Amino acid sequence: MVSHSVARIATLVLLSIALIFVWAALGGSEGKVAWSYRDKDPKITYGLLLVRSDDISKRYADNDCSNFLKKEVCEACRDSGSACLSFLVFAMLGMFAVMPAVAYRLKDPSAIGKIPIVIGLLAIEFCFFLIWVTWAGGCQKTAHEEDSNVQISAGWALIFLNFILFLPVAVAIEHFIEPDEQSHVHAHGSHQEMVDEPEA
Repeated sequence: MVSHSVARIATLVLLSIALIFVWAALGGSEGKVAWSYRDKDPKITYGLLLVRSDDISKRYADNDCSNFLKKEVCEACRDSGSACLSFLVFAMLGMFAVMPAVAYRLKDPSAIGKIPIVIGLLAIEFCFFLIWVTWAGGCQKTAHEEDSNVQISAGWALIFLNFILFLPVAVAIEHFIEPDEQSHVHAHGSHQEMVDEPEA
């Protein structure tokens, strides 16, 4: 049986990996990480806020974006990218809140229950789901309809991995693997020692 400490550490590791992936995906806000990509000449990188090709970059919100891409693609990618960026920030803030809670539960299993942590993880998972469908059904779909060479790329794939792998495993760990009795006794005993310690 997996021990309490191993389970909490596993959750922290999974959240750390997910956070790294989110941080990498945020590179797509300036087109450094492609969320969609045209691999035929001219090669085009679709980021969250702008599109790049060779030394040229255009923000989807710029008026002259339609000189580079079709107006429908600019509008779809502008709306999808802005929404995905917001959801990424919410997911990151959620992880910054949940990770200390898991660490605190590792130190003292009786200090915090599993319900707040599981709810927090599910909220982060929902953000990843919204990112997944927003980009795939918005910018990617519209760009692919205009040019079949445009394919989904790294930024979206990183979030998809978080959605289908890392966060579901973390939710399962926190929901099903409870602190063992020995951990409760140890935490309670340490607390009692502090209470019973005589004043100098």
